Amino acid sequence: LSSSPVSSSQSIPWYYTSANDTVECTVTPDDGWVQGAPGVVSEAITFDLWPHVALGRYHSCVLQYDSSYSCWGRNSEGQLASSQINLYGQLTAGELFSCALVFGTTTVDCWGDNSANQLSIPNSPFVQIEAGTEHVCGLIFNGTVECWGSADFWTSTPPTQRSIEVTSGDEFSCALLETGDIECWNTSLTASPGPWVQISAGRDHLCAVNIAGDIECWGDDSYGQSSPPPNVQFNTVSAGWNHTCGVEMGTGIAYCWGDNSAGQLSGIPSGFFETVEASWNHSCGHRASGVVECWGCGAGTDQGQCAP
Repeated sequence: LSSSPVSSSQSIPWYYTSANDTVECTVTPDDGWVQGAPGVVSEAITFDLWPHVALGRYHSCVLQYDSSYSCWGRNSEGQLASSQINLYGQLTAGELFSCALVFGTTTVDCWGDNSANQLSIPNSPFVQIEAGTEHVCGLIFNGTVECWGSADFWTSTPPTQRSIEVTSGDEFSCALLETGDIECWNTSLTASPGPWVQISAGRDHLCAVNIAGDIECWGDDSYGQSSPPPNVQFNTVSAGWNHTCGVEMGTGIAYCWGDNSAGQLSGIPSGFFETVEASWNHSCGHRASGVVECWGCGAGTDQGQCAP
């Protein structure tokens, strides 16, 4: 007796879950003649402590496995350190400010430049945040999006459909909808239909990666920042000001394309990276060992942001 294995793409959206919940999957073997005993697998839901880097124009930050963080580079507006003593679950950086999601909560802290009300955080329960140049957009636990900072003065608003990720560019933002499609506002950028699994916005361009690791970009391509290398599949993509970076699927090798005026492309270190983040004129990658390496910072842009 034999039968073909059955697979399913069914998933439980994150907004139906909370920390310490348990998900159970039950499988019952059946070859059409005899039904076997069901097998049950349980998985506890925990907070994702995946380390990452967050980059502003002249400063860089890293969030480590233990929820601690550190920032370096220019501190002209106090963008390097929060006045709050908190552990964080996510970091994001704008041009001259930083924000973080307090670990284990839906509360956001922001610090640094407040010239566009970037520190005027709405009293909403956020589960993900992403800073642009002078604004921040956050994903609320029910899948809606709310923005603040310079976005207070935009004439267009976030989508009403349920979203699973938000990304912010110079003066626009985009949301990855539950359907896998992308919707942007305060910009003329439009993305191809999905399904996409991860998105990232740069100065005036947007990139997305699908489940197969293929990247597609839209918008400004004057430096080649919207032209990813062919025949390479990626785990993630990060769009910077005029360049874009990604981590190759299966190898962890970092690729960058677009503007190289400050060494954004020519200075990429070799070896395996877990995550890579592109910024204005530099990029940083986080290795499994916890080490952060940065490159770029040439052509008179170096203010310490490449020296963790």
